[in-house]
Amino acid sequence: MNTEAFDAADFLSKEEVSNDEINLRKLYMDRVQLIFIDRYVAAHLIRTKYPEYTEHLEFMEPALEFKQLYVAFSKKAPDYKKKLDVFNAGLNAITQNGTLEKIIMKHSLEAGVTDTGGQRKR
Repeated sequence: MNTEAFDAADFLSKEEVSNDEINLRKLYMDRVQLIFIDRYVAAHLIRTKYPEYTEHLEFMEPALEFKQLYVAFSKKAPDYKKKLDVFNAGLNAITQNGTLEKIIMKHSLEAGVTDTGGQRKR
């Protein structure tokens, strides 16, 4: 999940963890100084599980990298092509009418972590 440059940076001390919640807790407790985490995953976890972290963590800008996310349908599923077409049509419709942007704003970091990748505020 990390960038090649990050993985190759031998001047950084790195620890692998099994999930994002552990990373967030380590960051909040000052056990690490930065973490790799998707900003929307972090915002969701902070908003739903760790609201006390809100004023203590912020994202670094610019992001180290942007990763594409995909929705996948199994070709073995009945009517997968129809489901894919319906999904794509719905996504296109909410993109065009502004609903997608409203959803993003409603659930974005503005409701959780301040807008500057997982760096602890001092």
